[in-house]
Amino acid sequence: MELVIIFSIYLAIGFLSHKAYIDLKTSKQVKAQAKITKPLYDYKGQLLRQYFN
Repeated sequence: MELVIIFSIYLAIGFLSHKAYIDLKTSKQVKAQAKITKPLYDYKGQLLRQYFN
């Protein structure tokens, strides 16, 4: 019986750590994608990229 409890806790921890890893990986991809997009300009035509770095 103890083995079942330990195994279920092990699975839950493994699943949560995998989910956290996936979340970190996707947030890095989103940031990289945002930098690749075309530069932003304000209404005066000045580059807004300096405000986001």
